[in-house]
Amino acid sequence: MKGKGFLVHAGPPNPFDRIRPCATIGCIEVIGINEFIHLNNLLIDLMGPPAGTTTQKLTAIGNSGQLIITYQSAPRPALKATT
Repeated sequence: MKGKGFLVHAGPPNPFDRIRPCATIGCIEVIGINEFIHLNNLLIDLMGPPAGTTTQKLTAIGNSGQLIITYQSAPRPALKATT
């Protein structure tokens, strides 16, 4: 979905939590405890930005214009009634 400008951000630690339900509205959510941190660290390792804090490194990656995330569309699952 090239050029759609979706936001990639931390999602819920457990998407099946019935106490704290979650929903998504078109963003790309990285789900799981500390998984977004793992993704950021992977990007830093792969892209090799200049030295600095994690925030400075991620900002340099974003500003470089060299990062493209490609994903495949998934069909919507059928809705089913909860019991």
